[in-house]
Amino acid sequence: MCGRFLSLTKEDWKEILQGAYEESQLPVVHQDVYPSQPYLVKTNTGFKMMQWGIEPSWKKMRIINARVESVLEKPMFRPLYQNQRCIIYVKAFYEWDKQKHQYLLDKPNKKILALAGFYEKKESGDTFVIMTQDATSDFKMIHDRLPCMLDEPMIDQYIKGESIPFTSFKNALNGIEWKPVPSAIV
Repeated sequence: MCGRFLSLTKEDWKEILQGAYEESQLPVVHQDVYPSQPYLVKTNTGFKMMQWGIEPSWKKMRIINARVESVLEKPMFRPLYQNQRCIIYVKAFYEWDKQKHQYLLDKPNKKILALAGFYEKKESGDTFVIMTQDATSDFKMIHDRLPCMLDEPMIDQYIKGESIPFTSFKNALNGIEWKPVPSAIV
């Protein structure tokens, strides 16, 4: 599960957006992002500010994650996954173990991570979810779910709605490292 992530730095956004936005239009940078907060995500038509978490009419809480294993089986998620995919670019993400210890997960050799998601269009503003997958054995001690990550060659395929084997998301976890977050800064 992904319940918080670290946003990109201003330099990272400049690299990704490649001049598409004025510096004053760049999102707030290098801070923790929580569910229900707005964040800039990439869709197949460009970048758009959206709120994290879909709000179904039948549920009082936001849905912030969707299991990749069942995304095609859920009537609420199937059309969104098939037609409205998005990429959430982040610096790192956080997970908590059963004792509520917080860990920061990132790829030290990669300064930007691409998380797979999809979004819902609403009059009140578009919202997105992050897809999750079973954690690899290396991370099961921290949490049983991890975000679906995309390696560079998969990003265009994914955003265009092309079929991607779910095992590819697992392969993109290679190189992920975790470190405890000191309780003083949680």
